[in-house]
Amino acid sequence: MQEKILVGHKLRRFRQSSGLSQTAMAEALDISPSYLNLLEHNQRPLTVPLLLRLGNSFDIDMKSFAEDDSPALMTELSEVFADPILSSERVSRRELQDLITAAPSAARSMLNLFQAYRKVRDQLEFSSGDGRQAGGVNSPVEQVRETLQQANNYFAEVEEAAQALREAVAGSDGGDTADRLLESVIRHAATDPRVRVRIIPADVMNGQLRRYDYHRRELLISEALRRSQRTFHLLVQLALITQSDMFDQLCETHEVDDGAARSLFRSTLAGYFAGAVMMPYDGFLAAARELRHDLDLLGRRFGASFE
Repeated sequence: MQEKILVGHKLRRFRQSSGLSQTAMAEALDISPSYLNLLEHNQRPLTVPLLLRLGNSFDIDMKSFAEDDSPALMTELSEVFADPILSSERVSRRELQDLITAAPSAARSMLNLFQAYRKVRDQLEFSSGDGRQAGGVNSPVEQVRETLQQANNYFAEVEEAAQALREAVAGSDGGDTADRLLESVIRHAATDPRVRVRIIPADVMNGQLRRYDYHRRELLISEALRRSQRTFHLLVQLALITQSDMFDQLCETHEVDDGAARSLFRSTLAGYFAGAVMMPYDGFLAAARELRHDLDLLGRRFGASFE
């Protein structure tokens, strides 16, 4: 059976960059212009024999040309639409796939635009106290990124604390299902006098996803969050409250002294902690191998959204 390769967007982009009409390229490949049009719109696969004919007729890197980059593009776009600023749109994977298939260049442009937006957002969020943006290599964002790279994004103390909490809320074998994890974490949080969890209407939260009321010792979570997101935000806030001493020690160990960088690093560690509780490393690794790294199935099994 011939391998089917759906890379019509690459074929169309190569033809256009070469200044060829569909008729001219079709003639070179010994196919009809209408068939070439179907190939370019992924209505027909680019078979291996046709790919070889393309390589003989034109100067192309056949290996890179044959690689289907749509899965990677799908992953990156899913991350974009998981961002809070766009999550309310609830764009389905089918819609993203349609965008990638019909307009891959537009999809990549959207990625570039989002990355530029995120860079500006980071600079504004962690600007210096006198109102000037803290850009450059000494910015809090860059300091934390460098710290994470030096630690290979692994913090044993946080992993151990997350495992201890997982066992406390899910039993010694950590076997509580993803469906029950949120309720288990809420029951566990109720034993701490510093935390009372309340789900609040989105209009009352005024756009915020999570807010901790220090005076009332209440964790307010927006109803706009999906179940997996509620679990994650609850665990993040629990980490900031219950693991504060450990986070301070890690700041000292990794010499994160600047106030803004220290705050960002603590928030990053809290997110790391929450992810480790929801997706214990050993169990997640075993499941990833079992499910052949299927992100949708992994998300369902561990009750985790893509982000």
